Amino acid sequence: MLYVKHSLHREDAVVLVAVYFIWLKLALIVALALMFSCFTTPLLAILFTAGLYIVGLYVQELRNLPVEVMSPAMAAFTKWLSYLLPNFENFQCDGDGGARAGRAGDADSAEHALCGDFTARSC
Repeated sequence: MLYVKHSLHREDAVVLVAVYFIWLKLALIVALALMFSCFTTPLLAILFTAGLYIVGLYVQELRNLPVEVMSPAMAAFTKWLSYLLPNFENFQCDGDGGARAGRAGDADSAEHALCGDFTARSC
């Protein structure tokens, strides 16, 4: 951006915010990998980190599970687990126009709160 246009504009802030959140997600993944590498073998550290990353992408769905079909103990456990796992969806600042904020039960999405009005504009 700066190299091509020789100046920064307000529209470039969207890209910079997205890059910042990508960096934060990468830092969290590296921290998880380092934590697992302290007490397991390299292969298990890779598998645990990849598993937590995949589970972290779907934490919001874990929170939105219907509690009517679960026992109270299972509902409490899934709620507790959803707060324990990293929620990587919070780092998705991809300029989708706040489309995720319109989903049912997700009006105050963490993505919109974190990225502010940058996601309200299209890239």
